[in-house]
Amino acid sequence: MSRRTFLKSFGLLGPASVLSSRESAAQTPGGLDLSDIEVIDVHVHPPQPMTLRQSYDGWNSSFVDALLPAYDYPQKEELREKLGGIFKGHLYRMPRQIGYYNYMARVYGVEPTLEGFDSVLEKKLKGDFGEYVASILDREKISSVVLQSRSSEPRRPESAIPRDRFVWTYSIGDLIQPTWPREQEAQELGDVLERVDFILNRAAENECRGIKIPIAYYRPIVIEAVERKDAERALRSFRDVPPSGQRAFPGPIPLYDDPELTKAVHVYQDYLLKHMYVRAGELGLKVVIHTAVGLHPGLRFDYNSPVDMYHTFQNDDVKRAYTEFVLIHTGYPYHHHVAALLSQFPNVYTDVSFYAKFPGTLEETMKAFLSLAPSEKVMHGSDSNNVPEEIGYCADNGRRVLGKLLSEFRSYYGWTEKDCRTAARNVLSDNARRIYRIPA
Repeated sequence: MSRRTFLKSFGLLGPASVLSSRESAAQTPGGLDLSDIEVIDVHVHPPQPMTLRQSYDGWNSSFVDALLPAYDYPQKEELREKLGGIFKGHLYRMPRQIGYYNYMARVYGVEPTLEGFDSVLEKKLKGDFGEYVASILDREKISSVVLQSRSSEPRRPESAIPRDRFVWTYSIGDLIQPTWPREQEAQELGDVLERVDFILNRAAENECRGIKIPIAYYRPIVIEAVERKDAERALRSFRDVPPSGQRAFPGPIPLYDDPELTKAVHVYQDYLLKHMYVRAGELGLKVVIHTAVGLHPGLRFDYNSPVDMYHTFQNDDVKRAYTEFVLIHTGYPYHHHVAALLSQFPNVYTDVSFYAKFPGTLEETMKAFLSLAPSEKVMHGSDSNNVPEEIGYCADNGRRVLGKLLSEFRSYYGWTEKDCRTAARNVLSDNARRIYRIPA
C-alpha cells in the first residue's frame, strides 16, 4: 500500500494535501531512487513530547543569552525581550522551515505552515509518545539511531525511542570543567585522571559507543601539547578559586575574570582531553567532536575550525591508541578542510547532522566529501532536538539530496549505477553500522 493510500484510508488527506502532493510530484528531481535503502541516524538528541513552537521558543532563550552580556545592567531585561522577538522571527524564516513544513504537508495532509505542523503534533501527543516516535522511524525506514545521553551518569539512557533501535554516546562536558575536581574531592591531577578513567570504563561497560566533546561553544576544539607538570600546576592555580560567573549554554560553564586563570583552565583541559582521547581509543570509544558554525550566535568560527586538528591526529599517543574521531556537523563552513582530513586519515570520519535540515547546504557539503574522500568516511545524521519529526524529515532530505548528487556522479564523474548505490548505502546506513557497532 502506498503512503498516500494508507493516509487516505485514515482520512488524513484533504484538499490541501492533494495540492501539495501534486506540487511535490511536479517538482520531484530525476535523481536516483534510494527509497529502498535503510537509514541510520548517527546524531539524535532525546525526543520530547512538545510542539515545534514550544521547542523553538525553548531554543530562543539560549540564542538571546548568547548575545547578552553575562553581567547585570540597566535595561538588560528590555533588551532580552526585544531580542526574543527578533530571534523568534529569525528562526521561523530559516530556509529549513520551507522544506520541513512541506514535508509535513506531504505526509499528513495539513497546510504547510507552523499551525499545520503543530496541529499534527497536538493530536499525536495525546497518544503514546513512544509509539509515535516508532511510527516515524518505520515510515522512513530508519532502523537505528545514535542517541546522545543527557545524563551525567555513564549509563545507557532511557528514551521514547525503542530500546532495540538505538545505541548511545556520552557527553564529557561536566568532566573537564574547572569546578569538577573540587566537586569530586580530587586534590591532585592523578585523582582527577583516576575518576575520569572510572567513568569512561563504566560507559564502555554499559555499551557506550563514543564520547561527545562539546567544547566548541566556549573554547577552541584544537588542543595544545601539555606536559603533566604544567597541567598539575594549572590545576593547583584554580582548584580552590570560586568562578567569577558562569555561562548558561551549554552549561553551566564556569568563567573567571582573571585571564591567567582562564589560561590555566585551558592548559588543564588540553591535558585532560588528550588523556581522554587516548583512553577512548583503548576502550573502543569514538571521540565525537562538534565542528560547525551556523544558526546559534554562541558558535564562533575560531573555536570550531578543524584546520589544526592535524596536530591531534598526529599525536604519537593518539596514534598508538588508534583513536577514531567523528567530526560531526560537517565542519561547515570548513567542510573542505574536513574533506581533506577524511582523505588523509583512515581514523577520521564525519556526519552531516544539523545540515541535513538544510538541503542546499547538505548537497554542498556532501559533494565535497564524496568528491575527495572514500564514501566509507561519511554518515547520515539529523541532530534532531525535541520534535521527532525532524528525524524523518532529515532522512527524507538525505535520500533526496544524495540521489540527486549521485545521479551527477553517474552522468559526469565516471561512476556506475553500482558505484552510486554502494556509496548511498555507505552514507545512509552501512558506515554507521560499522563505525558505531550497531547490530543488524
